[in-house]
Order: sequence, then structure tokens, then C-alpha cells
Amino acid sequence: MKTERCFGCIYRGMLANCSACLYSLITGELRGMTVEECYQHENTPYRPKKRPKRKKVIIRHRYILTNGSERMEFDSYLDASKAVGVKPNSVYLCWRRGYKCKGCSIERQAYEK
Repeated sequence: MKTERCFGCIYRGMLANCSACLYSLITGELRGMTVEECYQHENTPYRPKKRPKRKKVIIRHRYILTNGSERMEFDSYLDASKAVGVKPNSVYLCWRRGYKCKGCSIERQAYEK
């Protein structure tokens, strides 16, 4: 096991713009072991940082087509395209460019699933 970095070690620090092991400067003693052995003994100063688990959020988009007083909601642009009777990406492209699609104005709302 080759170890070049000691992230999480309490003796790791900056020395003359370089990251280094400051064990001998802090304690006044030589470390007495190689870097690889430093991780393997019982009272190692190495304390790995625990990263919190990230909550996986899935964001979906709902497309709302309005034509006068008629309002239609769809869970995807493909469903909206089928209902209006246009090519599969037409509703998305019209929304992105700010156009109307078959006379319907298009809104997009994001929601978490």
C-alpha cells in the first residue's frame, strides 16, 4: 500500500507552501515509521473525514399547455407532443425558444419525485 497523502491526519499541514507531515515539528520527536506504517498502528493520528450521505433528489418537469381557457397538464414533453399531435421534441423545443406550439402557450414546472 503506497500512501502519498495523509488527508485527515491531525499532523498534516502547510509548510513553506507545501503540504507536509508536521509530526516532528509539533511533537519534537521523529515519527519513527514510514508513511505506510503510520496508518496501520493502533493509535494512529489519522482520522478520516466522514462525508454525510447526500439525499438523492430526482427532479422532474411537468409541461402545462394553455390555449385560451383550455389547460392541459402532462408529466413529460413526449406525452404533451403526442396529445398535441406534433413530433416528439416539438413541445420541448417550442418551450425552450419561447414559441407557441399549435397555438398553445407552454409552461414548465419542476417538482421533486
